[in-house]
Order: sequence, then C-alpha cells, then structure tokens
Amino acid sequence: MTVNIDSPLGFRAEFPEHTLTLDESTGGPLTEQYGLPGNVLVTLYQDRNVPADVAGANLWAHRQGDYYLNEMNASQLTEGALNGDGKEAYVVMLKLPAGDEEAPRIVSCVGMVQNGSFLGLVTVWPVFDESVEPRTELLREIVGSVTVLPPAS
Repeated sequence: MTVNIDSPLGFRAEFPEHTLTLDESTGGPLTEQYGLPGNVLVTLYQDRNVPADVAGANLWAHRQGDYYLNEMNASQLTEGALNGDGKEAYVVMLKLPAGDEEAPRIVSCVGMVQNGSFLGLVTVWPVFDESVEPRTELLREIVGSVTVLPPAS
C-alpha cells in the first residue's frame, strides 16, 4: 500500500506505507516535508526562480549542496544525473558528520525537471551502516516516486 500525495506545489508522489506528512515544513515557504520509513526526511521545494531545464536542475542541486558543504561541514560523496520516466534530475550526495547526539547523515540535493516544470528535493537519512552508503538506489526510488506536474495555466 502507498501514500498518494497530490500537492498544490505542483507534484504528485507515491510514498511507502506509513509515510507521515509533517504539518509544518522547516524548509521554508513553498516546501512540503514527509517522513518516510527508515527515518528518511524528504523535503520538496517549489522554486519558480529556477529554469525548468537540466542546467537549472544542476545549478539548484549544487547550490543546495554548497550550503551543506560550507555551513554544515559536510563532505561530498558523489554527484551525477539521475534520469528516468521522462524526468531529468541531477543529484549531489553528501555526508554530514556525526553530532553530539546524532549519527552521521546522508543528504541528497536533487533538482528535477519534468513536464516543463522544476522541483527541488532534499533527502536526509541517518547512516546505520557505513558499508552500504551512499544508498543511491534508495534515492532513485524516492525520486522515481515523484512526478513533477506541468506548470499551472
């Protein structure tokens, strides 16, 4: 069973059963947040200032990644295209160091273009087993579960 989301931010998503919709997004205006099983936080961003093309998606992913690199002391793990199902996406994956009471975390910043629209996506999940990180297949599943809708007329 899945949780179906039809968002006013211009996307549809089919997330796994037991996904929680957070009442208030800490991502700021024009964002929505969801808690997926496995302690995965997904934040979706509507940003009308980003061109709806591959270059815009790439730039957005890098700008978000730069925030984590420069402000949160993250280290970059990998980056690259994550395309499929008529969607062009670019990802920058990073690792946040462990905090006083927190395990290290993986952050993925993804710019997506589909149906002539842009949508940003950031995922955060804790590192439980260093040997399986970064879990690019988990990210691929999350990105694949989101459909960016055409711009509203």
